[in-house]
Amino acid sequence: MGHGNPRLIAWQGEKTVTLTVTEALLSAESFSVLAGALRSDASATNKQYMPTWFEAPIQADGTVVLDLDTCGDDHDIIVNSTYPMFGVVLDDSGALSVHLGEQSGLSGVTPNCDVYTVTRDNKLVVSFPNAKKYVGSVVRVDCYAEKTAGVTSLDVTADDITGNFYAEGLTFFRDQTSGIDMPVALIFPNVKIQSNFTLTMASSGDPSTFDFTMDCFPAYVKGDYSHKVFFKTMMASQDAFAKREVESIECPALDIAFESVTAGTDAFTEKTFANKNLETLGSHFSATVDRASIDFAGQLNYTPNWTDFGTTEKDLVGYYYPFQLKAENGAKLTMSNTGVGTKELVFGQTDDGDGTINLVIAVNPEAPVMSAKLTSAAGDKTAEYSFDFSRCQFD
Repeated sequence: MGHGNPRLIAWQGEKTVTLTVTEALLSAESFSVLAGALRSDASATNKQYMPTWFEAPIQADGTVVLDLDTCGDDHDIIVNSTYPMFGVVLDDSGALSVHLGEQSGLSGVTPNCDVYTVTRDNKLVVSFPNAKKYVGSVVRVDCYAEKTAGVTSLDVTADDITGNFYAEGLTFFRDQTSGIDMPVALIFPNVKIQSNFTLTMASSGDPSTFDFTMDCFPAYVKGDYSHKVFFKTMMASQDAFAKREVESIECPALDIAFESVTAGTDAFTEKTFANKNLETLGSHFSATVDRASIDFAGQLNYTPNWTDFGTTEKDLVGYYYPFQLKAENGAKLTMSNTGVGTKELVFGQTDDGDGTINLVIAVNPEAPVMSAKLTSAAGDKTAEYSFDFSRCQFD
């Protein structure tokens, strides 16, 4: 065969078919299928520790102050030998400049099993070695935030691979003459996602895409067992979404704790307070207690100008959350976020019943985490609590 001569022989070898699917919006589910990853969702019994960072100026005394405005949703900061905290000074352009090393001291917040919960009253004060040399400069604080919801962990290991899938898909073929899009179903009875893949991070605002490349193997299509086909496209696998076993961390018991926390007014004897029907403040109330952290949820209705509740700016926030606390008679509850400053209530002395305090708290949507201290009747035991209302819906 040479120039001008037709080809006379064609060789037939192995037939291979691959299917490539490109996805621009990669979800946790699709990534676990792509990578054969072990999936683990954050919960109160399966806490996740997510890397994060904050930027704050170095104060005159050489410390860095992390408040609730700076931390936002990452206000539960864990610091220990496993999850350290580091500081880096930024230059005028925002680039990393001087590495300060690991933090040398933390104050302002009492840790709960190594977790420092920043509230609108308790700010975390961090010290770094030699930070006084850079007073006024901005520091990037690299640390870890504890998450009990809203985070999914995907572990990609060398020995966990994807399974084989029966894939079906709907697409369109366009007729060249008429321009009409005709729906087409593609069926791939046996595909396996290739083990090697590439993650590309986009440098611009447009999302990068992720390619699923699958090898197709002959198999029977459902309902037709006369012959096997490569393709003639519901994904199913027992391996792709396997849950990862997580060892729980045992923390020491609190010196003193609330006997119960009940969100809403269902446990209230009186449903009226300060000329207001408390049942109109909101709905779907719930509370989750995790040692010294209490997460409140629910839908809060906007209640403007409730001056009978309070006349200070801190009280006139428009959102109010009712709940009931129970503890031993004589125990003291101290809160520092009322409009009149620090307020102390004694269980059994508030006309709410033995060992009971019914509370209505003014909640600021911009600073929804507050602090409280529970002290035993004898005064020899204390526990510092955080009340977190960030999961509430503010209508």
